[in-house]
Amino acid sequence: MYAENYLQRELSLPKLINWLKRKNRLVNAMHDGTLEALLSHLRRALPKLLCKQKRKRRTSRQLMAEYEPYMADALAA
Repeated sequence: MYAENYLQRELSLPKLINWLKRKNRLVNAMHDGTLEALLSHLRRALPKLLCKQKRKRRTSRQLMAEYEPYMADALAA
């Protein structure tokens, strides 16, 4: 994913959904046939508006990946 690979940050899905709904961005882009422009605008807005805030503690995804082997063993038992 672009946010993780290039920005080293985690995307916030609620923020993304709200951004797309605000000003009917997605609907207008689909109606007008300007999805490329929407994606370009999204790429510019991503670092400031749509990523989770940086923090010192691990992200939910990192915690899940770390504890995945333990959860698999517990479920198998």
